Amino acid sequence: MKLSFLMQLILLLLLVLSIYLVFSNTVTGRTKLIVIIFCIVLGLYLYSKLKLFSNYNEFISSPESARQEHIIEGESLKKGDGQFTISVWIYIDDWNYKYGEKKVILTRSLPSNGTSMILPSIELDNYKNDLEIKVNTYDTQGSSSSTMSSDLEGLLYENSIPYDENSNIECVNNSIMLDSVDQNISCTDVDMQENGAKIENINMQKWVNIITTVNNRSLDTYINGKLIKTKTFNNVIDTTAFNYGNIVITPNGGFGGYVSKVRYYPTYITPNEAWNIYKDGFGDAFASTLDKYNVALTFYEDQVEQNKFFLF
Repeated sequence: MKLSFLMQLILLLLLVLSIYLVFSNTVTGRTKLIVIIFCIVLGLYLYSKLKLFSNYNEFISSPESARQEHIIEGESLKKGDGQFTISVWIYIDDWNYKYGEKKVILTRSLPSNGTSMILPSIELDNYKNDLEIKVNTYDTQGSSSSTMSSDLEGLLYENSIPYDENSNIECVNNSIMLDSVDQNISCTDVDMQENGAKIENINMQKWVNIITTVNNRSLDTYINGKLIKTKTFNNVIDTTAFNYGNIVITPNGGFGGYVSKVRYYPTYITPNEAWNIYKDGFGDAFASTLDKYNVALTFYEDQVEQNKFFLF
């Protein structure tokens, strides 16, 4: 259950008021005990929903159908500087669904002249239960100076200005600079190509945690908290969409199964952090349990109910 901003504010104010009643001894005895229990439950609920102190964005906190599309606006994501991590839990229960068709779990991209830059695209194979993770990298072969004419291609301006102000890639004196270090690659020889990693035999009818983390020239893939594959590239990974592209979860019908607990980190993570993400599980058990219940605020006059407001 998603909470609107107004409802979040109301619940926070109610929590503050309840805490005040307890510490000011305005309520006593059994009533005070009830208010204390209410504060604990409401506090845990708000913490699980709001993630006030997290360093990531989280979506779909409990299992939902993987055939339903979700679009996360890029502007709502935490901003990074050229690194990112995406974690997603999947459960495949119907391989016959969309058999022979592309089954995208999650993608982040920017449209460009009929093509699309991907950072990344996490997909299931058309026929086998294999996982493919795709990203765009800069290609220095077979290109021409014409590639420099379109900044939306995620390439480089010829006037030494990067595509966006947060980019760590720019063109200086016709040479690509990464974090102000000359890469000895001519700007006029730059194009994009699709690269990635493939993981075979993803479990079916079991919850599987997939983590992909990117850092300039490397792509690490974790399955259930364990590093399965590290893919390095000769050329830097295209960073254009890091702070702009929308995340689309299970687009175009997705796949036959469920998806849960999608997280986006604007940083590169360590193996220990990946393991901790996996240990967190595929759903928010506490919040999911509370979602089965409602909390109401009831007003009485002369022991007769006058009005009732459902808080959640």
